[in-house]
Amino acid sequence: MILLISLLAGLLQGITGFGSGIVLMMYLPYVCSITHSAAITSAICIALSATMVYQYRQTINIKKVMIPLVLYMLTCTLTISYASMLNALFLEYLK
Repeated sequence: MILLISLLAGLLQGITGFGSGIVLMMYLPYVCSITHSAAITSAICIALSATMVYQYRQTINIKKVMIPLVLYMLTCTLTISYASMLNALFLEYLK
């Protein structure tokens, strides 16, 4: 099931350049917990982004990418850490 969801998200990411996180977070919480879903989504998005970086490595300006990359990694790590400390019932209520 996770493989099918990831395949759909990867297809959307490849076609549009965004949206995989939205697709993943719509369906993954039905398969596993919300904190695990967020971690899986982040890992898959990082892998998809790494693939795109490799594909377009000749045209990327590293100086322009570093600040958003660092901010994303910091925010993502802090958010997942914070979400794992919250009560799971509260997160289920938000869903």
